[in-house]
Amino acid sequence: MGKHSDNAAEAVLDPGRLASIVEAVSGVVEMEAGIESWRRTIDDRFFHRNNDKRAQPGLIIDKEQHFVTVEVALESTARIVKVVDDIQKAVKEALQDALPADASDYTVLVRVQSIH
Repeated sequence: MGKHSDNAAEAVLDPGRLASIVEAVSGVVEMEAGIESWRRTIDDRFFHRNNDKRAQPGLIIDKEQHFVTVEVALESTARIVKVVDDIQKAVKEALQDALPADASDYTVLVRVQSIH
């Protein structure tokens, strides 16, 4: 069961798919990587050479800690609290599709890197 769940999670939690889901939220300009996601991406991909796709610029999926970090740029006219809430809901829905039993255990942190 764990193996199947991990495969399903990777399919739905693919960073490219999650980035598309996040960028579709009204008020989001784009994913905008911060220092932490760049550090993890470089560490995971280049130093460990394990091609870990859970850490991408602008998005970190930590399955062990049940934590997702999303880093974004928002429109200057957007209501920030509403957009952050909408991003969290969209990511939680993607988690629910992938991990119905574990989705409620996940925390989604949204970091607003800039406002355009």
